[in-house]
Amino acid sequence: MFKKCKTNCQADKHLWIRNNVFYYMIELPRNNGKRRYLIKSLHTTNYYVAQERIKSMTENNPRENIDTKACTPTPMQKPITTIDYTIKQITESMLKKADNVKSVEQNRWGLIKKMLKEVGLTIDNPYSNFYQPDIIQKMCDNIKSASVTGNVKRTHAREIKNLINHANYMNPDVYKTNLINLIPDFKKTRKEERNPHWPYTEDELKQIFNPANDYFKNNPDVFWTTLIGLFIGSRSNATITLQYADIINVNGIDCIKFQDTHPLKQLKNDASRRTVPIPLQLLNIGIIDYIKRQQIKNKAKPTDFIFPRCQTESGQYNNKFMTRGFIKYINNIGITKNNPHKLDFHSLRKNANQRLESVGVPETFINDIIGWEGKSTRQQSYSNHDLLKIKEQADKLRYDFLQPEFDYWKKVMAKK
Repeated sequence: MFKKCKTNCQADKHLWIRNNVFYYMIELPRNNGKRRYLIKSLHTTNYYVAQERIKSMTENNPRENIDTKACTPTPMQKPITTIDYTIKQITESMLKKADNVKSVEQNRWGLIKKMLKEVGLTIDNPYSNFYQPDIIQKMCDNIKSASVTGNVKRTHAREIKNLINHANYMNPDVYKTNLINLIPDFKKTRKEERNPHWPYTEDELKQIFNPANDYFKNNPDVFWTTLIGLFIGSRSNATITLQYADIINVNGIDCIKFQDTHPLKQLKNDASRRTVPIPLQLLNIGIIDYIKRQQIKNKAKPTDFIFPRCQTESGQYNNKFMTRGFIKYINNIGITKNNPHKLDFHSLRKNANQRLESVGVPETFINDIIGWEGKSTRQQSYSNHDLLKIKEQADKLRYDFLQPEFDYWKKVMAKK
């Protein structure tokens, strides 16, 4: 909808606004008693720039002497043309407006480039090459035929819609949104259709902590985050973004407190915000002593991260901590290659849950330790336990078959 520019300046009588973009509008002679207008986009959101462009137009056309006959639309007349943006220019503007973190922005760039390549386009092509019915249809067909989940297909389709909508935002006179109607609604992937995470087998865990693999010697931060996932069942982000202030002692009980005390911490839900007693076997490996030594050694403040690699030099979340750390390690030693199931850091959470169940820990206590909301209202609302009782149950979480490996790594980590 066009709105009049509400200023007191008489020169603004032809200045109108639509979607924050300024337009030049004059009334044409009536045709069969009907009002007609000539509308031209000034291609700016800046009031003063718009004034200068109107001034230039009226100087070149005294008394706004635009040939109104030439402006009278006919069935065969082409629409007003303007400079065609490149796909890159529109994508850059779109991502700048979205203000994503760098990692998300890079992923979106990669996805858009990939979809363009599949239809023979590049990011440097004019946007008009992309905004063609056959191109949009071909991109949708590629999404349909891709062997990915419905959620991934929805993400791909959403990026096409984003490009079309943002081009319309940048130049509504030329770039319409009609072709969005060609993009189908892809169904969400049902929970039962998703590829679930699997726990590691005992043999795989022994392989991970095998002293013959010296990866942990050079990467003690990955060693300890792996153990926290294995014993506490915490998610990846919650584990690697722990701060020194999150290691607390409550009435003589050493605990980890998962809390939202930094923008990089992305806890999933209320149940994730919890205080968990550290299981006895993990304490015996020396986790508290290691953390205290690191804090003294690095002269770290309570708000500093225990595992600094969770953050990039520019202060962004380092999502490569796991992919280039733990995940790369288990790939290199052949675990993921030899196991057809989905295995990653989240699988350690499955191990913790499985182990707690096997030793008879009640489900409400497992929820407190792992950080699950619970399946029922009773579990969610009436399963509050005091810390001492949770500690008694958490200490049952043991991996006795790994004790020889833990004894070895305890000596190694004592020197770090």
